Amino acid sequence: MIITPQKLINNINDLIYECQKSGLVFDSRNHQIFRKSNGVLEVTWGNDGYILKDQPFSTIAEYCALIENKQYSMLLNDGSFFQISYSFKRGDVIKHRLCWYPAPIKVSADELEHEDISDMVLSKMSAFNIESFKSRSPLRFDFAPDQKTEEHPEVHLHISEENCRIPVRAPLCLRKFIFFIVDNFYNDIKGKESLYTTASSWVGNDTLTKGQKTNHHLNIFEAI
Repeated sequence: MIITPQKLINNINDLIYECQKSGLVFDSRNHQIFRKSNGVLEVTWGNDGYILKDQPFSTIAEYCALIENKQYSMLLNDGSFFQISYSFKRGDVIKHRLCWYPAPIKVSADELEHEDISDMVLSKMSAFNIESFKSRSPLRFDFAPDQKTEEHPEVHLHISEENCRIPVRAPLCLRKFIFFIVDNFYNDIKGKESLYTTASSWVGNDTLTKGQKTNHHLNIFEAI
């Protein structure tokens, strides 16, 4: 994988800027290089030591906690947000967390300007406004080679449940990840290739075991 931490930061910033120009972004975080133990460099938003596993996965409580603590790369005008985090060692990508988290309620840009999302959620819950809620799961692509087993694929996709780990052929570059989300969930901006065609792209190694290849898995090829 040929990508440097600084180049990746530049690409993330460029991606956010392109989304801002298109009027899609409500808020965003600066990405930095954090030095970890054993020579690991982590490119991520400034999470200020927040523990990402404090709340159960795919719950309204988790969504609100992440929003309140600004645990995102960018927050879109529809209330959904992206988390983009990569770890490097000796010039190679050794880990990633790539998550798209949709809002559990219908949210407009105007509402975001005047009211906190968590307050909106609580208000609609207390008013039993169930028509406003949307049953949608976050999608989180993890690359975690240090935890790999046959049941815990090296690269996997979480949907709905933390224990749901759908095997993925290879680690995702930034372009593949954004392309996948836009292509499947943002039909109205699918034609705006400039949002993701300038994002970093590299080819990851096939990480699937023979057993994982015989079961359902995602074979995501390099995005155009």
